Amino acid sequence: MFKYIFFYIVLVNFQFIKTENVVNQKNFNISEHENYSDNEKQSVTEYFNNYWLKQLPAFDLTISDTITPKCRLHSEEYQQELQNLTLWALKMYDASAKIPLGILSGNLNQYGNFDECLNTHSDNGEISGQYCMADIEIMEPNSKYLRELHSLIYAHFPMRSGINDPGHTAPRWSSIFWAVCVPASCSHEDVEIGIKNTLKSFQEKSGISLKIRVFNESCQTAENEISWATILIGFLLTIFIGFVFIITLIDYFLQYPLDNIHGMHGILLAFSLRRTLRNVFSLDRPKDDIECVHGVRFFNMILIYLIHKSLGVLFAGFVNRTDLTEAMSSSVSIPGRAVYLLTDTFLMLSGMLSAYSYFGRKNRGTQIHLKDEYISRLIRIIPPMMAMVLFVGFFQPHIGSGPKWKSIVTHSAKLCQNYWWRNLLFIQNYFGEEVMCLPHSHHIGSEMQLFLVSPLFFWTLWKWKKLGIMMLLAAAIWSTVLRFNVMYYNDYSVSFHFGASIKQLYAGINNMYIIPTHRATSYLIGALLGYYLRNIPKMTIKPAVLNTGQTAAIILLCLSMYEPTLMSQKSYKHNSIDEAWFAAFGSITWCLFWAWIIFSDYSGNRNMFTKFLSWPGFLITTRISYAVYLTQLPIILQNAASTRASEHFQFSTVMYNFHEFGCIIIASLVLTLLFETPFETIKKICLKRYENKLNN
Repeated sequence: MFKYIFFYIVLVNFQFIKTENVVNQKNFNISEHENYSDNEKQSVTEYFNNYWLKQLPAFDLTISDTITPKCRLHSEEYQQELQNLTLWALKMYDASAKIPLGILSGNLNQYGNFDECLNTHSDNGEISGQYCMADIEIMEPNSKYLRELHSLIYAHFPMRSGINDPGHTAPRWSSIFWAVCVPASCSHEDVEIGIKNTLKSFQEKSGISLKIRVFNESCQTAENEISWATILIGFLLTIFIGFVFIITLIDYFLQYPLDNIHGMHGILLAFSLRRTLRNVFSLDRPKDDIECVHGVRFFNMILIYLIHKSLGVLFAGFVNRTDLTEAMSSSVSIPGRAVYLLTDTFLMLSGMLSAYSYFGRKNRGTQIHLKDEYISRLIRIIPPMMAMVLFVGFFQPHIGSGPKWKSIVTHSAKLCQNYWWRNLLFIQNYFGEEVMCLPHSHHIGSEMQLFLVSPLFFWTLWKWKKLGIMMLLAAAIWSTVLRFNVMYYNDYSVSFHFGASIKQLYAGINNMYIIPTHRATSYLIGALLGYYLRNIPKMTIKPAVLNTGQTAAIILLCLSMYEPTLMSQKSYKHNSIDEAWFAAFGSITWCLFWAWIIFSDYSGNRNMFTKFLSWPGFLITTRISYAVYLTQLPIILQNAASTRASEHFQFSTVMYNFHEFGCIIIASLVLTLLFETPFETIKKICLKRYENKLNN
């Protein structure tokens, strides 16, 4: 292994043969090396200082008087040792980014060498490497020719951002990320001042204006302190896992019956992996199961994963970002632009299943207690979600590293440490996605809030059918009008299109996408569907009616995809009418398509597609779907944060990362087996015990 490649290049230029001695030297200094003659030492040093450093100068933090004294002192020592070709200084220089090739292909983001920088220490141990990544934004020039180059450099701007926009949930596309390795005694303000001074003459001579920022979270050292909270939570988690292991062993060796366990005994055994594994992988259908729902959920779950994966891809620095742009303008990107629709599918399914369960029990004469309904839902939803909150907040920052680790993973962890209580109360969606712990959990908050008010609609529909239907339709229309108005009059955006502003996207998300009053239409469509499924007999629909319904469903699907198809074109210009129309009616046509699929299948009119959706294997994917939703985005962003170098973009290899997908499945199974299935069993035991009390 040739560890010190930089010095090797210098020696090759002078045709020196003794490089093997350099490789084995831990603290090499050319002025002290006895195996080279004075002429050889002088030639190498002069070549490096007079040619190499002039062509590729080292980042200098001594050029400004405003640099803090200790940083300035260490930077002076670094510059001096670099001129002497001291190995640790060479490594710091080598770890910093250099001007790349392929800039006009979008090869802007330069990560340097993250690990080499952090592992660098001076001979006396006083100076250690600190990796900083600067945000540099090139402002749009006035010259037409320069504007064309500007567009090429930024790969035609599939999105636009500001240098101060949040960078932990969506990438700052308009920023050039440039890595420098500096002494750890320097603050991020020092690095920012140094870069501004370095590029000052360039801006004056070229007339190109730059915005430069180095955030505190953009600088990292090898130190990684573990908080007492992390230690405490880790200790409690270890005890919990040990408890699960002991309960599993007891259950395995004593062979308790799997179905006839009640009371405290049953609550303890609910954590046995012997039972949770059986429950998760069972192909037994529940009573009154709507079979094709599991396939519908699986299909939309995969699409949501691909959307989240696309978000992770946008964080990466590719040497051919223009090819990424071309892929974003192709038809394969259309589902990714319809993210708003896919979460509406789950809102519709939630409303449908809630209504289906409610009216089923009403038809059987079962008394419904709202308090028990709410507690039952909380028992199922809270444990997995809070387990992920604790993982992201206290453990994830310590399980990896990378150039963007602090700006993505550590930043997200701080949000969870500060705002975990919002997730516990299901009010996280009212504070904005930029400051949300688990930003994708906005859907869970919106769904819970809709579930809390749904009994009012269900009870009215049960008591007075016509009035209930009118209430449902009126509320759905009101929600649709709200969506249209907020998008049209405020010029927000909720879909990714070329030139979309991150500010517009965040505004659309925070003021429409994550607010339950503006998303209620899909939930209410599902509620109405659930009511009819409970109250219509299974029947054979006449072929003419069935064909008409299927044709209408396909037309509705095409209408849902119409706006995303327009927005995928590079020539598309933002239009508030398009955004308002898509936000208001796209979810309706999309949900009606799936509503017809479910209705036709449930009524006994199956086709090849609905038979596929009813495959028993989808029962397993349904049981882990909640955990998959919770785990996928943190894992995807973790991989994006740990990326150490720009790679070549190729759709098939970048989007279909089977290692990443495997990690998501494993994490989802662990979350399901430890935190979801046991509490689901406990919920059933408690409810059954409560029903027995009432009957007695």
